[in-house]
Amino acid sequence: MYKMSYNCTLEEIATKHATNCAYGHTTFEQRLKTGENLYGRMPGIDDKTRLVDEASNGWFSELADYGVGQQNIFTEELQKRPNTKIGHYVQMVWGDTISVGCAAQNCGNFSWVVCNYYPT
Repeated sequence: MYKMSYNCTLEEIATKHATNCAYGHTTFEQRLKTGENLYGRMPGIDDKTRLVDEASNGWFSELADYGVGQQNIFTEELQKRPNTKIGHYVQMVWGDTISVGCAAQNCGNFSWVVCNYYPT
């Protein structure tokens, strides 16, 4: 696993998507073949630090929330288990991922966080 660095180019990609306030992932080509995590919150808030904190904590907690407990160990058995939603977690901790860039946007009735990761 590599030490993660912050990437302003990935932030620019995330900002373009977040400011559109349109729910859903961009295409792989639109985000320059990077990974993408999304987080939506209702009601919307202006505190971008809080938004990114909520998003990253929620994504990271997926592994513990879906049945592995405090050990926080990702196994092939867990990956193959039906209805196990750990894709955001996996994107955050993927062994080859070296950089991340995020953006947060208050869209009025909801807030939106987009983080892009390279490589996927």
